[in-house]
Amino acid sequence: MKIMFALARLVCAGMLVWALWRHPYGYYQLLRVVLIGVCAFGIYCALQWKKQGWAWAFGVLAILFNPLVPVALGRQLWKWVDVVVAIFLLSTIFLMREGHRESTEP
Repeated sequence: MKIMFALARLVCAGMLVWALWRHPYGYYQLLRVVLIGVCAFGIYCALQWKKQGWAWAFGVLAILFNPLVPVALGRQLWKWVDVVVAIFLLSTIFLMREGHRESTEP
């Protein structure tokens, strides 16, 4: 599951960077569907791994990129959002780890 989730985030980050150039509107719709799928899987993994903060972060992204009620931010702002979200997804590959928090008790 870890490798599949890492690959999904890598592909999604690549799609977000690719979205910086002009494409038909269908590409952005596909990006939203793929991203919401990755975010839903991210929420599932975060909850399984007991990482509540990561679950919330993926939930916010799922709302932002949802394909049913698109958020209108303007092309220039979406470029910044795409870059930030791509960096977020890539960083979670290294920062979001499976396992429980370590106890600080002796």
